[in-house]
Amino acid sequence: MPTCPNCGSYIPLGNHSCSCGTTIRYDDDDEDYEEQSRRASHAEALIWLKKQAEAKRRSENPYDNDLLNELHHEGAPSKMLDKMSEGLWLLNNNYGLEWDDYEFLDPLLIFILKKHHDYFDVKIRAKYNVESVYNEVVLLEDTIIPDFTRLYSNDQFKKIVREMEEKTDSKFHFCRVVIIGYEFMVSAVFDDRGYIVDFENMRLVE
Repeated sequence: MPTCPNCGSYIPLGNHSCSCGTTIRYDDDDEDYEEQSRRASHAEALIWLKKQAEAKRRSENPYDNDLLNELHHEGAPSKMLDKMSEGLWLLNNNYGLEWDDYEFLDPLLIFILKKHHDYFDVKIRAKYNVESVYNEVVLLEDTIIPDFTRLYSNDQFKKIVREMEEKTDSKFHFCRVVIIGYEFMVSAVFDDRGYIVDFENMRLVE
């Protein structure tokens, strides 16, 4: 049983103060303090390393797409972002679709893509399910939104429409876009049927 260095009284084990007011330190107190200091230093080092890694990640822009870089800065899994980047590249390479915008409909990340043609513009959506990093970017072919403003105002197109109306005795209603293979094909819809628009020769093909 230790004694007080001030008054000489016996101090019960475990007590850290004497009745005279003197604070008592034990040898194992020093060991505990050193261990706590070591742990605190280790924790501070880990926090510092984490902050450095986060700062480095925020400075990196490994993707061509701003949204994917933003998600990278926020810590999204690289495998997921790589799959998105690959999918968007394939849609651009195969269909000529370019990035326009996005929306998030949990758990789906919706990419809004666009395509420009001399006679029309198209917007279409693709989806990626963020519940798994192994999912693919899927083109939603039923979400095509065309803009035929340039086509409808083209004099050659108006001429072939009038000729078809006279030839078939049917009325032109509208144009629509369908995907055949990797091509966006335009058909002109009349009372009787639809005709593919051959833009190279500006004619309607049955």
